[in-house]
Amino acid sequence: MKIFIYASFLSTIIFACSTKNVNIERISLSPQIINDSLFTMLPGKILLCDPYIIWQDGFATDTFMYVIDLRTGKEVGKMGKIGRGPEEFISPNLIGCINKHIIILDDNLPKCAFYSIDSLLSSRNPYIPRTDFPVKQVCDAVVIDSSSFITLQFMTPLPFQFIKSGQVVSKFGKLPISDSITNSYATLQGTLAYNPEKHVMLYSANRFPYFALYQKNVK
Repeated sequence: MKIFIYASFLSTIIFACSTKNVNIERISLSPQIINDSLFTMLPGKILLCDPYIIWQDGFATDTFMYVIDLRTGKEVGKMGKIGRGPEEFISPNLIGCINKHIIILDDNLPKCAFYSIDSLLSSRNPYIPRTDFPVKQVCDAVVIDSSSFITLQFMTPLPFQFIKSGQVVSKFGKLPISDSITNSYATLQGTLAYNPEKHVMLYSANRFPYFALYQKNVK
């Protein structure tokens, strides 16, 4: 499978959800092809870590992350190993980018690490273990800001925990299923996304039609 990576720039988007007649501004975009020579069986996640794009090879057996420079469209490095070693992941989950550091969780191990793009480009080991992050029984996570993120837990009545500077600050949320379930890890897996402008987190379940929005209190 060939992957096309595009970069599009949009100054204004106007949208509405209403039964009333509204004037909608329609904008045509011309994509800019960054790279048209990436080959993989099936892509995993793609992250923007300006000025780089990181794409994950979902079926990798060795290296699973590739770094593309948006300014040149060229691959500038690769990092992240598949395996059971101290600096390896069985099921890597790319949850976000902070200050040119890619945050990785393992879906099948209580492991968290940062990967430094700057270290990769200077031929140093990019792997930075984060043993201080509480990531046991985590299905997924989403970055909130440079020092905090939210994890989706299973086997707990409050499915979300807010983590700041490596410490659990609070737990919140409501399970989408009120009945007792024995396979909560598989059942609760879904998509987490965060809008930093509106301070809203979205949770959408993978296996059944359910989504919820959570508003962050901003002081």
